[in-house]
Amino acid sequence: MERRDGVPLANGRRSYLVVLLEFQSEADPDMAWRMHEHLYLLGLNQWQAYVVVDYPTLAGDYAFMRRLPLGNRQAALIRLESAPSNMLPRLLGEAFRRWSGPESTGLRRGFHARAEHLLRRRGLALPPLSDYERMLAQEQGANEMTTLMEARLQEWHDNAIAQGQADLLSRQAERRFGKETGQRLAHLLDGVDADRLVEVGDWLVECASGDELLQRLRQASGLLGTAR
Repeated sequence: MERRDGVPLANGRRSYLVVLLEFQSEADPDMAWRMHEHLYLLGLNQWQAYVVVDYPTLAGDYAFMRRLPLGNRQAALIRLESAPSNMLPRLLGEAFRRWSGPESTGLRRGFHARAEHLLRRRGLALPPLSDYERMLAQEQGANEMTTLMEARLQEWHDNAIAQGQADLLSRQAERRFGKETGQRLAHLLDGVDADRLVEVGDWLVECASGDELLQRLRQASGLLGTAR
């Protein structure tokens, strides 16, 4: 029995390849010790080596990424792990379309869970897996791959960012002008567009009181005289 490169295996015995994957969100100075601990627990005394895969560096190595075969799952994961927030919806849509069959349900679930974790760390939310599957079914039912999924995902992403900005502004207003102002501002910011959110950020600095801040927002939104 031989390896693919022609090297014979010792005594013809069956060999096993153990691949331990661990996703690191940041540099870990204790990684070498941790890897040796894993190897010890596995009883692999003669295998004392490990490889560190730097996802952001690999994702930026376009020559390397082009050499990977189409449909390479690891390449898709590298891109996902390294992507900025505004790219995640498109990359996730690509992954769902590439692995769209029923045999890849678990893979799609894994990609969704990882993207959800990445966005949650950035204060953003991801639509549930069922929404992605439904959009995928709609595209397949029409027998065409359109930009519907990407457009929907980008819309959700933009809404999530706007909601995160609104929540931040409400918390800042509460810290400066009190809890009641923060709650009233949160209500007024519901559905407000991104440009107006930027204005509210400026008003938070300029206004001397919570009432002045709320009045400016009502006036700009055409809500003066309402009870909101």
